[in-house]
Parts: sequence; structure tokens; C-alpha cells
Amino acid sequence: MSATVPPDVESFNPAGVVHGRQPMPDGSFLSFLSDRQWKRHFVGRGDSRVHPAGDELPVGREDGAVHIVLGGCVARERTHLRTKLVRFRGVGQLLGEANLVGSHAGGRTVCLGDTWVMSLTTARMHSVLTRQPDVQMALLRSLEARNRSDEMIYGTFGRPALARVGALLYHLATVSGKKDPLGVRIAGIRQTDLADALLVGRSTVENAFKELKALGVARSGYRQIVMTDMDGLAELVWPPRS
Repeated sequence: MSATVPPDVESFNPAGVVHGRQPMPDGSFLSFLSDRQWKRHFVGRGDSRVHPAGDELPVGREDGAVHIVLGGCVARERTHLRTKLVRFRGVGQLLGEANLVGSHAGGRTVCLGDTWVMSLTTARMHSVLTRQPDVQMALLRSLEARNRSDEMIYGTFGRPALARVGALLYHLATVSGKKDPLGVRIAGIRQTDLADALLVGRSTVENAFKELKALGVARSGYRQIVMTDMDGLAELVWPPRS
């Protein structure tokens, strides 16, 4: 399936998704599938529904299913050693992959806004992966891309707070952003969510966001953030090497 940045999921496009015309973010599971693989092995094979904001998806439970995000974004929450860890997963990502190896990670997966999800039984997914090495490779490539992305976004503790907050916002814009007259809108996100994800205090996020606003690359509203200059944000977060 084709990839671009960012996808436009302002309104879900069932026909576009079914026919492989809906752009998928680079590095996501669906971005590594061909249109033929998508239509043959997944379209019409799972249970698809739209979950409202705040709905909790049954990811990580012993439900015997995996889930593919077709629109929207979720916050995946886990707790380790009394520390809450948050990771955001957007369009094209596969959730619940631990069920494929019989490991149930637990935790909560909460929809940040209206989120369109396709759910498939692990038996169905195992059948596809066993018989279709190309689909198996797509899944492995997406998990490796996700690990690298997580390291770059969530694990760079030595970087300045401005760069870390900016990198997370850029990531969210590319995986779940909606086109806006002012730029790219990220709906359903709060500064406390960003602080939880980066393991910093809310004041750190607030100060970084004030700097981003002063630099003209971001604006905020009620439970939404608009990135007004994606190119400027990218240069700020990942400055070109001299």
C-alpha cells in the first residue's frame, strides 16, 4: 500500500482503504503490504468497527485477536515497576502481536479519538503468516521499524526537552494527523499524555510547547494540537548536519 506523510483521516474512507488507495504512514504494517496482499488476505476477513474516543480496545488480553488500526490513533499503556509507559499507535499499525506467540502483555489501549479498527483472530493471522512469507516479512519489517521509531522518539533521554516533545508531535502528526486549514491537526491529545509518554513532568512539556508556539510551528486548542509548520518542526527536531 502506498505511503505518504501525513495520512488524511479527517473522515474515514472505507472505499479508499478497501481498494488500497488510502495512504499509510511509512513503517506501518500496511505500508509494507501490496494492494494485492491487502485485498486477498485481509479485506472482508476481519471484524471492522469504529470505536469512539475514550473506548478501550481489547488489546493484550486473552481475546485471541490482533487488531489493525485503519483510522485514528490509540494510546497503549503499560505499567512496569510502578512506572506507566505510554506509546501511541496510529494508522496502519498492528496491535496485539504478543497474542501471536501466546504472550499476553496486559495494560490498556485507549482510543484518543474516533478510531477505526479491524480485528482478526490469531488463528486467521497465523494462517496468513504461515502461508504467505511476504506478509510475514511485512509484519517483521513493521515491528523493526516501530522499535527503531520508539527508540528515536521515546528513548532519547539525553536530548533537550524541546527536541523530544517536538519529535513526538511530529510522529503523531505523521501517523494520525488530520489536514487542517492551519496545518496538521492532532486530535484527542493532551499535554499530560505527552508527559506520560516521555516520562517527564507536565511543566516540562508545557514549557517546550510554549517554545514551539513562539517559534511558529504549533498551536493548541481544546484536546487538540495543530502543527502549523511541519517542515520547520522537522528542521528544529532533526537539524541538518553541517
